[in-house]
Amino acid sequence: MLDSLVLCQYIPYSYEQLADIAAAVTGWDTGVMEQLRVAERILTMARLFNIREGFTATDDRLPHRFFQPKTDGALADKPLDPAKLEKAKSYYYTLMGWDPSTGIPMPERLEELGIT
Repeated sequence: MLDSLVLCQYIPYSYEQLADIAAAVTGWDTGVMEQLRVAERILTMARLFNIREGFTATDDRLPHRFFQPKTDGALADKPLDPAKLEKAKSYYYTLMGWDPSTGIPMPERLEELGIT
């Protein structure tokens, strides 16, 4: 929603404030749930674009250095677990209404979001 409204990522706006900002700027009387649905549609359209351009679930990955232990700080000697990250990725895909193994949006999700 912040990207769509061209707002700073570092200011902790509430969802209600974002809805108020959108209404003030556009005159549209939208609520939080409608704006969240728009955000879901934007993310799904971006996903479809990336799929069309050849990206796959394999491309949704972090650099290898993220899986190496840190040298200091609270996470020293605690590298990310690649298996846990894959599980989290699959869970995210499921929450988005995308196929949990491929990341391709499911037809029923596209219909729900009004994407033809």
